[in-house]
Amino acid sequence: STSDPVAKLVYEESDEHVNAGSQYYRQYMIIARSGRIWSWGNGSTYSGGTNFISDPAGVVETWVPKLDSRIDNVVDAYVGAGWYHQAMVLKADGTVWAIGNDQDGLFTPNAHGYVWVPVYADYLTNVVKLYPGGGRHGKSCGFLTADGKWYMSGMNNHGQSGNGGTATGWTAPALGHARLPAPITKVTYIGSTNDGANYQTIYALCGDGNLYSWGYNASSQLGWDDDQEYSCVPSPVLF
Repeated sequence: STSDPVAKLVYEESDEHVNAGSQYYRQYMIIARSGRIWSWGNGSTYSGGTNFISDPAGVVETWVPKLDSRIDNVVDAYVGAGWYHQAMVLKADGTVWAIGNDQDGLFTPNAHGYVWVPVYADYLTNVVKLYPGGGRHGKSCGFLTADGKWYMSGMNNHGQSGNGGTATGWTAPALGHARLPAPITKVTYIGSTNDGANYQTIYALCGDGNLYSWGYNASSQLGWDDDQEYSCVPSPVLF
């Protein structure tokens, strides 16, 4: 709408376990410049087939974008499609909110529902960017804060959190930020949601002038002369 111009489109399209082209694994969201959001797509069969992201009234498929009046001041977002459909938004005040299936501890352990809830509110208070990743069977999200710290929630099977934590199960901001010697100035995140897998590698340019990497390393993508499958702790890229 020209009365509320679009700032960004976010989406997830997945054909896992269904025929290619199936509409049951599609979810889209428009973020307007005003901070309002419109969503459409399909809510699969989770929780009785309702699409609580696109339509609070509870229809399965929403064919045209619908305004979600429950949330505002959105500047960034992520949506997940399919059986584990969920959405996460970053608001202008630096807080993160989510709705839907809390797969792998994305929001808070074992929580899901039809209302927007704050995401790890004790730790995520000054977020500037979301970095969602993973596929149908393992979701995660990275959070870059204004003071240059990296936090992670969700799957941590390849040490994506960078905090030295276990590489199995899920991680949470409460477990600490990535172990870096200087604030992050820029992140490159390999393995976004639409890549359909949970093999994330993270590269962070830091204030000390070094590039650090951690996460998945099956193809030696970390760049620091180590053939281990993953790393839970950042190390400088060697050059």
